[in-house]
Amino acid sequence: MIKKKFITVFFLLCFAMVACKNKPYSKESKQFNQYLQEQFSLSLQDSKQTYVLISQNGCDGCMQKYLMLISQSINEENIKYLTFISSNNEIVPDELVNKVKIYQDNKGELDRLLINVINVVLVETESKSIKEIRHLQLEDTLKIKDYLN
Repeated sequence: MIKKKFITVFFLLCFAMVACKNKPYSKESKQFNQYLQEQFSLSLQDSKQTYVLISQNGCDGCMQKYLMLISQSINEENIKYLTFISSNNEIVPDELVNKVKIYQDNKGELDRLLINVINVVLVETESKSIKEIRHLQLEDTLKIKDYLN
């Protein structure tokens, strides 16, 4: 009897853990999709998409370095699935402005998302949900090209 209860509890816990792993960013996905719809009439897509989020908050020099590296890493392939959103228009280098459309968040709503946007953040989405959130750090400078491909 005790063994049967133990097995039942074990399977329930395993099921709960698997269910949680399938949608690790469900709250963030819902809020981010609502933000995209309200601010820009966009929505999360089924296909792969990477959002480059540029915050009002953070280290200006660091953000400029990340954005220059991102600008240099843009090619004909990855530009198709990159979307740029900025609440800090002054920090965006002209080289990047000349390559891509940058959605302007003039209300600063970007900086209030659950994603916790500070500096530059890459948000990878697919199947209408967030798959990964990367808060860029100095040690990421050599990996930025990989992150965008």
